[in-house]
Amino acid sequence: MTVSTASKVAEDIGKVVEQGLSAPQKTLPFWLLYDAEGSKLFDLITTLPEYTLYRQELEILNTFAPQIAGRFSGRAVKVIDLGPGNGMKAKILLEELIKIRGMDWYVPIDVCQQALDIATERISSDPKFSMLVIRLVRAEYLQGLKLAGGFSGRKLVLFLGSSIGNYGLIESMNFLKEVRSYLQSGDYLLLGLDLEKTPEELEAAYNDSAGVTARFTKNILTRINRELDGNFVLEKFEHNARYVPALRIVLVGLRSLADQTVRVGKLGREFNFATGELLHLETCQKYNLEHIQGFAEACGYKLVLTCTDPDFGFADTLWQVP
Repeated sequence: MTVSTASKVAEDIGKVVEQGLSAPQKTLPFWLLYDAEGSKLFDLITTLPEYTLYRQELEILNTFAPQIAGRFSGRAVKVIDLGPGNGMKAKILLEELIKIRGMDWYVPIDVCQQALDIATERISSDPKFSMLVIRLVRAEYLQGLKLAGGFSGRKLVLFLGSSIGNYGLIESMNFLKEVRSYLQSGDYLLLGLDLEKTPEELEAAYNDSAGVTARFTKNILTRINRELDGNFVLEKFEHNARYVPALRIVLVGLRSLADQTVRVGKLGREFNFATGELLHLETCQKYNLEHIQGFAEACGYKLVLTCTDPDFGFADTLWQVP
């Protein structure tokens, strides 16, 4: 196995924190949640009984991976993984592609080095992948894809889990159009979409009884304290997640429990929070199966395959660039 690393600097954390905390609606980008500790907490979230998404997608991939891989039979493909997580989902697909000699490179892209290391170790330690070239790219997704998009040959981009839902509907369409701009006719995108559920199921998933999701969201404050010399007091904020049925979104953030002023030393700035004020972290869009074909076409792709779990809680959809 040959493993090479391509490093790109993600967007400056200080800059995005200053912009986000200065806005009328305080907002921080979701990718800031995924430092080393945040990635560990998210892995723990996927094991919780309330969080069914991860298990549903594993079931889908184990069922449909041969069908997906079959489209690349005899044609080597570079698999570009936007946000590899622990590498388990990609590995299921890679095993099927290896069987038909349908791949030659695996390119995981993430802003978190630990996530890249974990995913790579899971795959590189398996002798089945001894001839696979793995090229790590530490970057924000589009930055990394810009680099990987220059690779020759057919590409399969993985954007699994519910990651696309973090962008909201309009922003997600713009993102997927950008992804398409780095691909060629005949290339594919395998996109994970979390489907609509009852309000009770969604509220439970984002407000788990063990409080792990609350620890996950509060970890963003710990990260700012550590990396930017902030003095956030975690006990003065509470995790807040609520479902908005009319928009099919879950809004996730932190609510200030008091009037307070927070200083971020490396920015030389203070930021005021009023009691009840929300710091927005994620907008988690949910999707309807009936709308997916139109969604794909609006982004410039052709929907060629829709794979769901038996309960229709999640879908992995294969889109092709015409």
